[in-house]
Amino acid sequence: MICLQTPDRYFEEILRQAGLPYSSSPSPDTKIFITSSPFQVRLGTTPKPASDMKSSWVKVKFIAPDETELFRNVGLVDINARCLVPKNANHGKRNGKGGAFVYEKGDEIILPFATSQVLRHRGVTIKRFFCQSSRLPWEKVAVDDRGGVRRILTNSIRHLLIKNNLPYVRLSYVPGSYRSVFGFRVDTDYSSLSDIVKTVKLAEKIGMRWSWFVATGSWNSRLKELIKILSEQDIQLHCHKHLVYNDFDRNMRNFLTGKELLQKVDVNPIGVASPYGEWNENLQKVFEELDFKYSSEFCYSYDDLPARPIISAKLSSVLQIPVHPISLGRLIWANANPKAILDYYRQVIDLQVARQEPCFLYDHPNWISRYPEIFMEILSYGIQRCGFFTTITDYYRWWRKREEVRYNVWVVDDGIEITVQNGGEDVYLIIEYQDRMAFIPLTSGKVKFDKISWQPLSISMPFNSKEITTRGREWLMRPYYLLSEVMRWRQIRKEMR
Repeated sequence: MICLQTPDRYFEEILRQAGLPYSSSPSPDTKIFITSSPFQVRLGTTPKPASDMKSSWVKVKFIAPDETELFRNVGLVDINARCLVPKNANHGKRNGKGGAFVYEKGDEIILPFATSQVLRHRGVTIKRFFCQSSRLPWEKVAVDDRGGVRRILTNSIRHLLIKNNLPYVRLSYVPGSYRSVFGFRVDTDYSSLSDIVKTVKLAEKIGMRWSWFVATGSWNSRLKELIKILSEQDIQLHCHKHLVYNDFDRNMRNFLTGKELLQKVDVNPIGVASPYGEWNENLQKVFEELDFKYSSEFCYSYDDLPARPIISAKLSSVLQIPVHPISLGRLIWANANPKAILDYYRQVIDLQVARQEPCFLYDHPNWISRYPEIFMEILSYGIQRCGFFTTITDYYRWWRKREEVRYNVWVVDDGIEITVQNGGEDVYLIIEYQDRMAFIPLTSGKVKFDKISWQPLSISMPFNSKEITTRGREWLMRPYYLLSEVMRWRQIRKEMR
């Protein structure tokens, strides 16, 4: 149904994330044609542009959504690039000031960027997140908002299909016929054993298994004791020294030591999450060399679907599974009271459910053990809204099977025809058609629309315009960025002595 007319590794990865079948050559069944240029992406129902579009270069920091389907449940999207914006652009609000970003006319949509420009890793920056508090919580995350860009691109495909009375068919983002899945990650960092014990009891009380990422250098001779306490939980590696280096060799020594120490206490980690959520290509190469299966760093991506970073023009063997980057400590720093904290996390959870994407939160035992009542409410709400919970490791295993799925779909008069070459356990097809949706088992055959058990579409979450206040005046955040870098280099120098 989709033809990617020009080679584009980044767009291919987005289509794989979405679970959308595509080809590089058109056929009689092609409904959407995608063409990537060095500066723009065109999507249309015909292989060639409808008209010659005049455009101009514009520096775009971020996009605020409008109320159209192109920005359905997208939220604020950081671009931070010079974009070739069509003069007649009519969707989205550049830098929150009203200048449009996306051009749509008839059955054609033009996005003013190259996917390689906005989806490749372009470093990290400090970003603020909206909360009803006297200060705004912040975290060091990726410059590029991969999840936001992906949603605009896939929403554009969905919009063109629905507009032409065609179904939008994709693979589910979570196991089974659920709309979301909830999970919780814990980084042990420098936590005390008493904080660990209290935190494990909270997990047991709510009946969850969490994914624990252990910093082995903090435990030394007590590592075996820690692993015994966590024996019923999902145990993975955080690091040995709580540092990330820019070079390959020091990262290798750090994470190899951590992995070997865990193996000595009968834990063979397949997942890793670096200190401070930091990410660079040398770190990713270390993860590949050490045969990790997945990692989780918000300096690469956050609030997004799993993806494989592109390193040296190749997909990495290590899957990236993003989490939400704001922990309770950041909200406490922002002077958020308990109500504001709960409202913040409820908004995060509700938005991920509306997107039908997984919702993974993270924190540390020292904060969890200090505020158990708040975490009980957050976790209970997450399980209730998402429908069920999982560990990040189990979700990786499911997503890995999903990656192996091969299927195709054709529109017929009264439904769709599906052929499946390789199915996946608990992987469903999701059909969105007109104003409804359905979950379909992933099996070959014909599906008639009048025989489907339809459900209402996920709600469209209203955009809070106050979020625009989190962008702009970047100079205010510069001291925090410099302070984090100074502390990092001081720690590196200390370790080198």
